[in-house]
This record gives sequence, structure tokens and C-alpha cells, in this order.
Amino acid sequence: MTRNNTKSTFSFVLRQSKADMAEASTHDKNVSLYKGNVVKVECLDHKGLYVTSQLLKELQQMRAINHPNLLRFIGLCLEADEKFMVTEHCPKGALAEVVMDETFTLDLVFSLSILNDIVQALMYIHKQPIRVHGRLTSEACLIDSRFSVKVAHYGLPTIYDNTKRHEKDLLWMAPEVLRSGGKATPEADVYSVGIIISEILTRDAPFGQERELYSINEIVSRIKEHLDFPLRPGFQTAPDMGVIGQLMEKCWEEDPTKRLPLLKLSSSLRSLMA
Repeated sequence: MTRNNTKSTFSFVLRQSKADMAEASTHDKNVSLYKGNVVKVECLDHKGLYVTSQLLKELQQMRAINHPNLLRFIGLCLEADEKFMVTEHCPKGALAEVVMDETFTLDLVFSLSILNDIVQALMYIHKQPIRVHGRLTSEACLIDSRFSVKVAHYGLPTIYDNTKRHEKDLLWMAPEVLRSGGKATPEADVYSVGIIISEILTRDAPFGQERELYSINEIVSRIKEHLDFPLRPGFQTAPDMGVIGQLMEKCWEEDPTKRLPLLKLSSSLRSLMA
């Protein structure tokens, strides 16, 4: 398919999507209808983003992704002043919101289910051409209508690598990546899982206790330091959640080579769920 044909077909699909979206009537302005399905529309702050051969390659990779625990990518609109991404919609919101909602029961069974969904998504990603997630946070873990986790914000480096990250997102980033400023690795993804586990255990934002004393920038600076006792989120676990706490500490080891491999983490979670 030539570049011109791609652009023409792409534009036609976008025009059709706009017509379908006009039929939607929801309380969330970012939720619309596309071909009869409820979808999420995320505006992209990329004035200089255009269709290139590299972006087309990334889009092909995204189209090949098919996993029940990964947010389904539907398409992009990169026309003139309208630049947005369309994905499936998860009505229960992000895991970050569930963690902070004290009215929501987050017991051992549900916690294990959440973590298993995230790990299964990462194991799949690590076997795909995109190789690594690199931006995993509890806000990128969305909850669908069946309370399953759909991991979002994966792939598409042309878009995500050129998007300014929120300062707080650095709290999920592995120390070695923070120090080098380089690209993430599968081991760095495991570290991010450890931070997410801490959120589940504390029912608080990452480094919640520490943020009462220090700014996010100060916390990140301390994480980057080579300390005898590396800074990690403070936590206390209920007796029945202790097993998850042990897995957490194995995930956020300072040495990436000592972190719990996803396959072993998956096996441990499944054993606890049995």
C-alpha cells in the first residue's frame, strides 16, 4: 500500500468515525461511539506529528497486538488540527482510582487477580516486537466492566517518547533508567510492578508516606542515589497480604538482574490464586 493510499484510506475511516461519534451521548466528553462500540478518545498534544514510515511500522505492530489484558488500540487521527487516539473504553477507570477509593474492597483475591492480569499483559508485550512497556503506572492499568485489568500506554514510541511525562510518573521508573535517562528494559517493567504492588498494599499513591515529607523531585533524586538502603515506599501489610509484600520486594530489587522474572512472578501469583 502506498503512502498516499494509506493517507486516503485513513482519512476516510476518520471521517466515518466522526459521524459515528456524533451519535454518542455520554457524560464523559472523551467517550464516544465508533461503529456501534463505546470507545475512548484521547487528544494528542502533538502539533508536529505526521504519518511517517516509522509511525506506520509502529501502527502495524499495534494492529498485531491481541491480548485480553492489553487495551485494544483502534486508531489514530492525525489530520490538520485534529490529532487523537482511539482505544477501547474501560468504564471502571484506572487502578490508581480504585486504590484510593476507600469504599472499594481490595482483598487478597482481587489483588492477586489484578496483579496476574498486569503480569500476563507484560509477558505478552515482552515477546512482541515492541519488547518492553516502559511507561507502566497504576494509571496505565485500566479496569473494564468485568473488573479485569487492561494495560494501556504501550508501544507507539513515536508518540509516547515525544510526550512530556508528568513528574509523578517518575515514581514508577526503575533507578537504573532514572540514572541513565536511557530506554526501559523488561527488568524495569518488573520494578514498576513492585511499585504498583505497594499502592495496593498501602491503598495510597506511590511513596505516599515519603511525599508527606519530601517533594517528588527530592524523592526521585534519592531513588537515583546509590545508597546502602535504597529508597522504596514505606508500607505495612495485613497478615493475609504478607505474601504479596514478599513478591513486591523481589520485584523492586536495586540490581535489575536480581529482580523476580515475570515467569516466576506469574507462577507465584497463580499458585496463590489456586
